[in-house]
Amino acid sequence: MFDLISILTQLVSSVCPIKGLSEEADSYVIQFAAEATPEQKASANAIIANKDAITEKYQKLDKLDADFATSIDAGFTTSYGWKLGLKNDDLTLLSSLYLMARTCVEMSLPLPEIIDTDGVAHNLSFEMLTTVMLQYGAYRADLSKNYAEQKKIIEG
Repeated sequence: MFDLISILTQLVSSVCPIKGLSEEADSYVIQFAAEATPEQKASANAIIANKDAITEKYQKLDKLDADFATSIDAGFTTSYGWKLGLKNDDLTLLSSLYLMARTCVEMSLPLPEIIDTDGVAHNLSFEMLTTVMLQYGAYRADLSKNYAEQKKIIEG
């Protein structure tokens, strides 16, 4: 959840020197620094006047973040019906597993098992593992791409 007063303080201080910003009776009061020009004060006041739009923007960003987190938490269901995690640690682990499997193929060693989110081990051929990893990567990339595109639209 965003902190509106912190966001407004940052936005106002980016256009005008201030001593601080406080909330009083559902409105915001800017304590301008002595060196603030009338133009800078007008810009700062315009930001405060636009607080409802700023609030709406950050509410949309919060919802987008929550939806993305829910998608990541849901994981990726393989074409075999079992699930793999999508968090950053999962990405690292699966990428390492694939690299290890590739090395095992080159050295004619047994392939490592892939462990799903239920803790069940799956023994796949390298070709099957490659297919799973390509699908997994495409799915995760699409989630990230859609998230980034929507975030860019909201941020304007």
